[in-house]
Amino acid sequence: MPATLMPWPILKKPMQGPPTRALQHLMRHHGHDIAADGIFGPETEAAVEAFQQAEHLVVDGIAGPKTLAAAIVTVRKGDKGPKAEAVKAAQVLVDVTVDGDFGPKTDAAVRYWQDNLGLVVDGIVGPKTWQALFGAAD
Repeated sequence: MPATLMPWPILKKPMQGPPTRALQHLMRHHGHDIAADGIFGPETEAAVEAFQQAEHLVVDGIAGPKTLAAAIVTVRKGDKGPKAEAVKAAQVLVDVTVDGDFGPKTDAAVRYWQDNLGLVVDGIVGPKTWQALFGAAD
């Protein structure tokens, strides 16, 4: 039976927590030099606005479904280096050591969450897994 995905969260000022930290790592992946401190403040809002403008989205500084769907990057075992910030975003959401290296522990945690969320268990953090992880962490 396919999973019923939780909706994407709406992330905005003054939210705090793992979903915001994951968003910040994704903004860093897309070239925005902001802290990944889990606090949705003015810097995060400005990065989201710049990202939205670059992606031709509504520029409102709020990371909702369209912004999050545009920001995600598929990551899997072995990814690091150029994808390190996207890997860190996934690591925040699956609650493992955040080091930017998609190794065996991250793979096992992703598979655990995929199984518990009713997703295909393949260890790949693609669109459905990102949405489920963000929804579960919200």
